[in-house]
Parts: sequence; C-alpha cells; structure tokens
Amino acid sequence: MDADHTTTSCRLRLAHTYRVLPWAIIVLLIGGYVPLNTAPTDDPYRPSPIFPLDIGWSTDLGDAPIHEPAYDETQAYIPLRNGTLAAVALTNGAVRWSIIHPTNQSPVVGNASVIIASDRRLIALRPTDGAQLWTQELSAEISAPLVWQAGWLVAALVDGTIVALRASDGQPLWQLQVDGPLLIRPSIADNQLFIPIADGRITVLDLGTGTPQWERTLGGSPREILVLDALFVGSTDNYFYRLSRDDGMVEWQWRTGGDIIGAARVDENNVYFVSLDNYIRALDRQSGVQQWRQPLNGRPTAGPVTVADLLLVAGVAAEFRLFDAGTGLDAGRYLGPSELGAIPYAVPGLPDIGPRLILLTGDGR
Repeated sequence: MDADHTTTSCRLRLAHTYRVLPWAIIVLLIGGYVPLNTAPTDDPYRPSPIFPLDIGWSTDLGDAPIHEPAYDETQAYIPLRNGTLAAVALTNGAVRWSIIHPTNQSPVVGNASVIIASDRRLIALRPTDGAQLWTQELSAEISAPLVWQAGWLVAALVDGTIVALRASDGQPLWQLQVDGPLLIRPSIADNQLFIPIADGRITVLDLGTGTPQWERTLGGSPREILVLDALFVGSTDNYFYRLSRDDGMVEWQWRTGGDIIGAARVDENNVYFVSLDNYIRALDRQSGVQQWRQPLNGRPTAGPVTVADLLLVAGVAAEFRLFDAGTGLDAGRYLGPSELGAIPYAVPGLPDIGPRLILLTGDGR
C-alpha cells in the first residue's frame, strides 16, 4: 500500500508491511482507541476506534477455507478444502488441533462442543482436543448452515425436512417436512424457529414442538432473518422487509436495485443491510425511512459486521471498508495482502487495545 493511497483512502497507519503464506489466518490489533465524539464536518474521514491497525499474528493453515468458521471465546474452528477442521487460538494463532472431518456446511459451537455437518451426518467434537463426543445420522443431506441456541440444534435437509435435536447428545426431538428448498440458515428467537425457504416462504414453528404458527410468502427467496421486536429480512426480489412477529404482515418494505445479501444489523434506531446494487443502507427500524446510503467499491458477499460503533463491509476483494453507523460517513478502509476467504470476525469482550479483527485470507500477492 503506497503512502498516497493510505492518505487519500483512509488516513490509517499500518505498523508493518508483510507477506503471508497462502490461505493464512491473520489477526489485526487496534493501535489505539479514539472516541467518536467529533461533530460531522466536510471531511469524509473521521476518527475511528479501530485504526491504526497492527498485525498481531498470522498463521499458515495450508489450504483454503471451504465454509465460514465458527468461533467461541478462545478459538476459531475453520473447515478447509482438504477435509481438515482446524482449531486456532485467538490469542496467538496457534493451531491447537486439527482433524480430518470433511464438512458440507459451517460448523457451530455450543454445549461445550463443536458440531459439524458431513453429508447427512452430524458430528460433535470436544473443543479442547477435537475428540468425538457423539454422532447422529439424519435421513438426508444437510443443505443449510446449522443453528445452535440455548441447547437446541436445528438442521435443514435437502429434502425439505427441518430436524430439531438436543445439542448435548444429538438426540432428535421432532422433525417436520416444509416442502421447499432449504438453503439459508434458520433463526431462533425465544421459543420460535423462523425458516427462510427458497421458494419465497417464511415459515414460523414452535421450537418446542415443531407446530406451525404462521407463514408468509415474499416476492423472492428470503435471506437470513434477524428476529427482534419484528422480523428484518431481505429477499432476492430486491426488497428489504420489516414483518410482524405475530403473523408476518408486512409493516414496511424498501426497494433496492439488487438482491439483498446476508443478514441485517440493527441498533437502537436503525437497521443496516447491503445489496447487489453495491450499496449499504441505513433505514429507520420503526418507519423504514432511509437515513443514509453509501456506495461500495465492489460486490458484497455478506451482510455488514458490527465493530464498535462502525459497520464493516467486505467482499471477495482484499479490501474491507468501515462506515460510521450514525452518519454513514466513511470511517476508513483496510487493504489486506490477499482476497478474503471468509467474513471478517470482530472478537468480542477484549480490551480496546488487543486482538480485535480476525481475517481469513488468500494468496493475493
């Protein structure tokens, strides 16, 4: 990265120049915290709580990631194309263990176990050493990322079946045929399961019994559903929706110029999402009125990530960008050494100075 580019694009200082081996995991450290208490000015770049960035550590994984990693408080669990699942320490990048277990979806972490999907088989591993805890064979191949929450494990199958299991031992508790393609991760909130179906339907079930509660059909395939006081969900019909939790009634909708990508993020006032017209938008979460929008340099591959009071947006390219959530102003950008292999991960619960962003990247140089 040359000095002119650094000055004009994000006014950040990188403490090191570096090269990494193919498909390395990189941790970035915050160089110092600057509160975002500066009033908006004509300058589009404002003090940021994460820049400048230093490289804390980098680790060669030996192969490309095949799915998004899972994280707990201390480790990342990264499925690789060679069939390996690697457990990497977040503090220093040490590979604590690796085991050959091909996966066809992202793993999940919960109940003191790492759970992976291998075709139609669920396998639970012990986080400390990768030892197998239990396995469960399902009736068909798992077709969407797994969901774990509060002891529940939910798997969506290629034949349109939803299966709810007890996460502690993999015991199936109920299953239901919803008769549609299941490709997007379901969502759990309270005692409800929200299922996006590729034919346009959103089906809501009682989590305890699998009993259907209501169903709503959108104009396109729904993306991952964010469930709060209402449902916030984008679709391939180029609309972003707020739906009632009670019956799925459309409370408002906003048309974009492209399909919505990934899950939305919210704060007290706004909901934030990205779309394939290459914009990030902020809408008032109650009224749906647009508060701001900003163009992106390339196509996003996932929804925004929250980092402090900023929104991080990444695509396949080596660069990610940050935006002030309140104003939409550009808060900086970071150009990594290679194309990204996964969504950047903001490590929670750490001091302001310390490891904060995990990047999984490829050999771009």
